[in-house]
Amino acid sequence: MAEGVKKVTGSTYSVATTGLAGPAGDERNPVGTVWIGVSGPNGTETVRKIYKNDRKRNIERFASAALDTLRLFVLKDLK
Repeated sequence: MAEGVKKVTGSTYSVATTGLAGPAGDERNPVGTVWIGVSGPNGTETVRKIYKNDRKRNIERFASAALDTLRLFVLKDLK
């Protein structure tokens, strides 16, 4: 998804998320699971995180984690 966003928008970097904020999940992907993809000129990376909160807080944490993952990815490219 992050690579697709980058292509469609013509941006240098992009971030995408998918996950289960709640109320349902399963053994493999419990409630609070989020996958974050970041893409830039030097490649693409994915990260899986699991938070144990209610739906609203999970959504807030997902967004914060996505932006932080993108920040770290860009900083790594700048080194």
